[in-house]
Amino acid sequence: MRTTPRHTRFSTTWQLSLDVLARQDVPEALTLLRLLACFAPMPAPLPLALLAPAALDATSLPRLDPSLTRDRADAALQGLISTSLVSLIDVPGDRGQRPVLSLQTHGLLLDTVAGQIPDSALGDLLLSATALLGGAITDRPSSQDLRLIAPHALAVLRRARADAAGPHAAREALGLVRRLRGLHHDRGEITATLELATHAAAFSGAVFGADSAEAADDSYQLGRAHTGAGRFAEAETLLRGVLAARERELGPDDARTLDSAHALGIALYGLGRWAEDEQLLRRALAGRERLLGPDHPDTLDVCAGLADALGEQGRWEEAEHLAHSTLERSAALLGEDPPAPW
Repeated sequence: MRTTPRHTRFSTTWQLSLDVLARQDVPEALTLLRLLACFAPMPAPLPLALLAPAALDATSLPRLDPSLTRDRADAALQGLISTSLVSLIDVPGDRGQRPVLSLQTHGLLLDTVAGQIPDSALGDLLLSATALLGGAITDRPSSQDLRLIAPHALAVLRRARADAAGPHAAREALGLVRRLRGLHHDRGEITATLELATHAAAFSGAVFGADSAEAADDSYQLGRAHTGAGRFAEAETLLRGVLAARERELGPDDARTLDSAHALGIALYGLGRWAEDEQLLRRALAGRERLLGPDHPDTLDVCAGLADALGEQGRWEEAEHLAHSTLERSAALLGEDPPAPW
């Protein structure tokens, strides 16, 4: 990072503040500030509950130098607040929910702190940050929870691009962003899904290589997110590349290759290219019937899409027959009133 007079001034200021805290027997404030430098700066609030003492002890933080343990976490936090390095705010809750007590830290401060983290500590700090964020995601998280966590997960992902972060921290950070992407997708939250998918695909391509399995997986999910957002041309471009890569690496009959054919077909449907859509869906259908059976939900999903493609081409009898068959099998499998996904 290029040093500017402003960076130098910030660096001197926070270092003087930490020196004061160290003389007051609060050296742990340095490790806490380094941890905060892994997260997003203001205006993104960091829920204070993430830094619960028990959660901190379950990470690598007690093994760092200076050690940050549950017994010293409050003293470290109060030290940072007293020196105005961080501030406490109440974030208004969504309707019917309480305000969320949170921390905010200036972006320039976090960048200068991050730039001086020793290489030997970066991986453990990022793993700790990832674990704290992941641990805050409940089995049924609220939209508010996900919205507060997402910018910090993306910040950790950005920091994890550094070579010093190490492959383990990189994979854990990517795994967290993928998890959030899936949760938003399941809720139908298209904008958030697309943002997370975009960052995940860029990260895996840069860190693991454009031809890696990780890059193909994240490009596939990004293509699906583009389709969900109605950006069918972007989806087609990505998904054609994924399909070609998976055919080459996994073979034409692998489940992931068939998933790619199905996803590409859906994008082509959105572009009004129904004959091409039909070809891809027939391929996906044959493969899924062979691998999963004719009544598996994923197989029935392809059948429903194929019926739509046939109808758009004016082949009404074929479409009606397939749609009725799919409906009957779906009702037998799921019931007349299946539960909501969330």
